[in-house]
Amino acid sequence: MSSVLRSALFPAALDCIISIDPQGQITEWNRDAEQTLGYARAEALGQFLSDLIVPPADQETHQNVQRFLHTVNDTGQTISPVNQRLRLDARRRDGQTFPCELSVHALHREDGPLFAAYLRDLSDQVQAQAHQAALYAVSGKLAQAVTPAEVVELILREVMPAAQAARGSVGMLLPGGDHLRLLGELNYDAQTRATLANFPLTFDLPACHVIRTGQAVFGSREALHRQFSDLAQKGPQELMAAAALPLQAQGRVFGYLALVYDQPHTFAEADQSFLTAIAEHCALALHRAQLLEDERAARGQLAFLAEAGAVLASSLELQTTLDHLADLVVPRLADWYAVYLPEGEVLYPYGLAHRDAAKVSLLRDYVHQAPVRIDSSSGAAEIYRTGTHLHFPHLSPALLAAQEISPEQQRRVQELGLHSYMAVPMVAHGRTIGVMAYALAETQRSFTAQDLHLALELGRRAGLALDHARLYQQLQESHSTLERRVEVRTHELELQTQELERSNAELEQFAYIASHDLQAPIRAVTSFAGIIAQRYAGQLDDRGQLYLQQIIGSGEHMKRLVDDLLTFSRIHTHQGDQVLVDSQAVFGEVARRLASEDMEGTFDLSATGLPRVRANPQQLDQLLQNLISNGLKYRREGVRPRVQVSAVQGGDFWRFAVSDNGIGIEEQYFGRIFEIFQRLHGRDTFEGTGIGLAVCKKIVERHGGQLWLESVVGEGSSFFFTLPVE
Repeated sequence: MSSVLRSALFPAALDCIISIDPQGQITEWNRDAEQTLGYARAEALGQFLSDLIVPPADQETHQNVQRFLHTVNDTGQTISPVNQRLRLDARRRDGQTFPCELSVHALHREDGPLFAAYLRDLSDQVQAQAHQAALYAVSGKLAQAVTPAEVVELILREVMPAAQAARGSVGMLLPGGDHLRLLGELNYDAQTRATLANFPLTFDLPACHVIRTGQAVFGSREALHRQFSDLAQKGPQELMAAAALPLQAQGRVFGYLALVYDQPHTFAEADQSFLTAIAEHCALALHRAQLLEDERAARGQLAFLAEAGAVLASSLELQTTLDHLADLVVPRLADWYAVYLPEGEVLYPYGLAHRDAAKVSLLRDYVHQAPVRIDSSSGAAEIYRTGTHLHFPHLSPALLAAQEISPEQQRRVQELGLHSYMAVPMVAHGRTIGVMAYALAETQRSFTAQDLHLALELGRRAGLALDHARLYQQLQESHSTLERRVEVRTHELELQTQELERSNAELEQFAYIASHDLQAPIRAVTSFAGIIAQRYAGQLDDRGQLYLQQIIGSGEHMKRLVDDLLTFSRIHTHQGDQVLVDSQAVFGEVARRLASEDMEGTFDLSATGLPRVRANPQQLDQLLQNLISNGLKYRREGVRPRVQVSAVQGGDFWRFAVSDNGIGIEEQYFGRIFEIFQRLHGRDTFEGTGIGLAVCKKIVERHGGQLWLESVVGEGSSFFFTLPVE
């Protein structure tokens, strides 16, 4: 049997097979036992099994086979391993203990019993179970975290110990895609923490490699220092081994998990699989928490914009609106905040704010030392001109050097501690009216794409509010200007009224002179000329008779001219009361007067259905008298004169028409005939003073109406005038 076991069964077995005699000495030792326990077959044969594989703490229990065959378990019960599968601890040659499964079977021979022990190394199984339990515990706790900060805190508190790491960190890629930011760390020294707080992806570090390639990194201190040139200077000095694993979701690497070991550590395949699985759970938890955070942020942004709309609509005062904007933005969205509005050739900072009011003076000094010209090629000026925006999640020295600012201004920016910046246009009705600038300094975060979206939306709402406030301010200024102009104009009108009263008084005096002083000499001339004609007509020859008739005619014309001037002047000074007047009755009175002068009935007058209007009766009489008389006067040869008066209502006015069939008037003279002393015919053709139509126009205008005509030469004319409806 011994030769059979040794030649066939023992080499093919996948477990340790050890045979022992009743005294506990080893009689056989297969190849797997050599690999698992570390002893060569030649070394093991003849040795007591308890001396080779039993841990020191269990030596007394296994002094001989009989005692070995009656083993005490953890509960104090004595059990026999024969024909049973037991879980025990065994010892390797190097002194390391490991869990195993043991099964002992008795082989009966003529010379006495022989025992065959089957031992299986359970280290991988136990480690896998431990990994599974740790993974289950970690995933359960991660599932309860609802914010990214809670997930990071759990990773540091639970994942690091589960991975047996002494220190480590969690970081994520910033929105710009060129920098990494430290989310949390465990047991880093101050220098390492400051170096890795925010660092570019160009660093030659395991974390950067993980982000760029999506591949995990495992290695010892020496191997990692050879592979990554920046690790020795920028990484933890205690590092003896490390693992860097990608955090990815939906096919995108968004962060890293770094595990640092202070003691030499090898990463077996099982270890790498375990750490990779943990990193996947961390990534899922962090991604889920970030989605929840984004959802909360979206709801918060909606609430913020709703509040902003209400606050911005609460006032139309420009400065109050600027103050409201500052209160909205700081500190909820930014640490630093400024509003730039155009002022001549520069963008002037009208609104400045900081979460620490004492620091506002620093920002004010900076912006006043660096005025933003509208025609400059970068910064707020470009946003104002083009309506674009700026978003710098991380303000690097290289980025600052690319701006159009002096070294002193760059030093000021660094002094202010700005590490993230964005600026957006303020838009109203499709045009940019200003720029809103935001910066982070004290807050340990960077502006995200969601922050930019919120700032753009706030810029649109603030632009409308500010535009309304500026329009309101301009309206207020216009009102003030208008009030001043009204005051000035009122004073001017008062002076003009006084001047008009003085002028009217002079006209009154002129009318008195015209009716008395001027007419007296005229009456004397015409009277004496009449006496001469009566008494001395027989003594004058024909030429003397002609001269005498010219004197009499001229005197009478002068009298009519003075009378018409008096009438014209009284229209200026004596408008008279306006009352309800029956225009049909006024026409009848005028027609009777004209008919009494025409005993032979040489003309026709007609009017029907003329309305009641509000007018001065005497002036309405004068108006109809002059217009009808003109129609009769300028008659065509051989045609019986006919004048018709009619009226139609149009809106708030009555439109009267006085139409005749006379000689007509050429269109080029339509305006001239209403001017005083303007005549189209000589006195030898048609008698008149050239004042009648000027009097008509003045009367109509005094009543708030208009006077015009239409005429066809050789057919007649129609004079139209309007008077208000009753």
